[in-house]
Amino acid sequence: MLRQYYDDQKIGFAFIGASIKGIVHNINTPLAAVMGRSEMLQLRLSKLKSSDTCTMTPEDLDRCIKDVALILENSIKLSDIMKGAMKMALLTEGQQAQPVRIDQILKDELDFLQADMFFKHSVTKHYHIADPLPALHGIPLHFAISFLELIDNSLRAMQDTPDKELTVAAMADGQALRVVIQDTGCGIDAVQRDLILNQLHSAAPQALSGEKGLQRVARLLAPYQPKFEIKSMPGSTNITITFPVMPA
Repeated sequence: MLRQYYDDQKIGFAFIGASIKGIVHNINTPLAAVMGRSEMLQLRLSKLKSSDTCTMTPEDLDRCIKDVALILENSIKLSDIMKGAMKMALLTEGQQAQPVRIDQILKDELDFLQADMFFKHSVTKHYHIADPLPALHGIPLHFAISFLELIDNSLRAMQDTPDKELTVAAMADGQALRVVIQDTGCGIDAVQRDLILNQLHSAAPQALSGEKGLQRVARLLAPYQPKFEIKSMPGSTNITITFPVMPA
């Protein structure tokens, strides 16, 4: 998902990201009109159903009510997608350290992933995210990219497995904040696990040529002193990231 791209591709992606805000604004205006008219029509049809002056058959009226309800339901879904896209666009612009709500970052990322058809239709999701969690001080984009990378690893591990279940949890315990990502994928052996842990705990100070996904995760999260733990067997892989919570 987060591959290394050429400079001209990065410029193109940056332009697309900046354009998302305008696209969302242009869609939201007519979408708000559709939702408003649908709600009004829904109310009128409900009143018509209870009156004695309706010339439609009860069956036709019920069909109309269901059709309007479906239009409104899908309009709300589209509105939520637009809000997620806007949040992602704004997130990519923020490069200043600030209080970061990990629970909100995770929820926004998981909502945004609904645009991925494999994630949406083929994966059973379990979320256990405490709200609110203590804020960490950092750059939101660092956490967003890292969590996306780790979740993407889980999705790729489940591509060819019969059971596809993803669990994302986040909780605070004293002066520690934990994020857990678990999947029912193919698993990794002990040698691979040790190599991955070595990558995660050996962050490069800056991006290197050919930087891979987990190397990027290690580099981006290094300023926040994370501790990584991995437990894995065929059909179950669990990665836990523990961040120290600094007193306010």
